[in-house]
Amino acid sequence: MADEKEDEETYSLIFSSLKHPIRRKILRMLENRELTFSEILEVLAIDSGHLSYHLENLGDLIVHTQDGKYGLSSFGTAAVRLMWGVEEYDAPTASTSRSKAATFAKIFSLALALTLLMVSVYSMNLVTTTQATGAGFSNMPLALAQNQTFSCPLNFTQKDGPILSAASSSGIMVADPKFAGSMNEWVEYYPHLDIEINQTYSLEFHHTYLNITVRDSKGNAISWGQWGVDSAIGFSSGGLGAIINRPDSYKLEVRNLGPDWLYANIGVHISGQYFQKPLFYYGLGGLIVTSSYLVVFFAGLGWTRRRNALNHTE
Repeated sequence: MADEKEDEETYSLIFSSLKHPIRRKILRMLENRELTFSEILEVLAIDSGHLSYHLENLGDLIVHTQDGKYGLSSFGTAAVRLMWGVEEYDAPTASTSRSKAATFAKIFSLALALTLLMVSVYSMNLVTTTQATGAGFSNMPLALAQNQTFSCPLNFTQKDGPILSAASSSGIMVADPKFAGSMNEWVEYYPHLDIEINQTYSLEFHHTYLNITVRDSKGNAISWGQWGVDSAIGFSSGGLGAIINRPDSYKLEVRNLGPDWLYANIGVHISGQYFQKPLFYYGLGGLIVTSSYLVVFFAGLGWTRRRNALNHTE
């Protein structure tokens, strides 16, 4: 009975010692030769406290020689043989295959998530445009002496229903329900100025220069430019550089910088575009899903690494 109890304690010691990977590594290191504490510490790259703990738990599997080195006892030699036997008997191919399959699955899922993330971002930023209907030409008489300024109201309002536009001698009015805009839909209008000179100057190819400004309701200039109008041609047309994308009462100012009176007809017409992001909400949904997956993926990866590190230091 005493022998059976001793054998049971021996097996219990061996199996409890072989349970931890660091202790198994120590036994393999001592299989070939005896090593000092410092030599074992250098190979394992752990702190001395942990090494002392593992050496103590190896118990009778190792011996401490008189010259300060550690070696295998007879039980330790039997434990090493047992390890080699178990590892040879185990099916490493299946374990390795499972490990490779798990690694491949992680890489594939990560690549797929990153691809979906890029597709989602692209979908959110994909913009399509269509031409918007604007106000037509307005023929307004103009008579300006030097340094005089002509003003024309440009009223942009928001109104339910179809787009409405009107041009008259009192100015331009545009009503558009899409001025409210959203993350995936908005409108931009661009005012244009047409000038037709109704006079003949004494000098051929005489130029009249104009300052042209567009202001918002607070009087801030949102676009400014200087035009040279050639009386020989008699007509000039061009964009004003202002982008109207919200309801407001704007004002067009035309200032005569030439030395002579300017007699002309001016017209203001509006062109614009509707901008849409047709896949915005699909992309937003994909962005939320893939971002959440990536957060969980890397959090799980970090947790696994910390758990493995803790297991190796126990």
